[in-house]
Amino acid sequence: MEHSEATSKAHGDFLRLFLESERDLYRYVCALLPRPQDARDVVQETALALWENFERYDAARPFLPWALRFALNKARQHAAREGRRSLLLDDEVLLEKIAAEQELQRPEFEARRKRLRDCLEKLPGEHSGLVRGYYWDRLSTEQLAERARSSVEAVYKRLQRIRILLLDCVQRLERKDKPLGDDFAS
Repeated sequence: MEHSEATSKAHGDFLRLFLESERDLYRYVCALLPRPQDARDVVQETALALWENFERYDAARPFLPWALRFALNKARQHAAREGRRSLLLDDEVLLEKIAAEQELQRPEFEARRKRLRDCLEKLPGEHSGLVRGYYWDRLSTEQLAERARSSVEAVYKRLQRIRILLLDCVQRLERKDKPLGDDFAS
């Protein structure tokens, strides 16, 4: 394989693995650092470090645990630069537990995310547009109110009702997916 083909394949492999893990990395870093902006910055720094070290990655092993180690180091560096340390950053055992628990919960999280997508698809157009504007396009409630020719309070109330509808829908789908007999498990 030519150098440019090998480089292109490495780019593609890295991008696929990173994008599959990005949300899990972000959640992990959020558990380590109190501010979401700090977490976003650390995930970006982690992505760069992962790319710079990608030739050392063993493709026979899972990518996420390898990436979490980089995220932990970058979170520590960030906290040191900012001159503050989180209690979580000082407890290595707790960090290991967070990573292990996150990996254990991943299948359930993915199943729940699929249920949420199914419920989102069932929303009427107006509700769907409001959710899309608020969560995907990151429009403010003021912008949404202006777009809908409505008050900000009305937008807040609609979003709250939609959240309740979505939660109810997800919970109904979870009950459907639950194996018989689990209702009485102690």
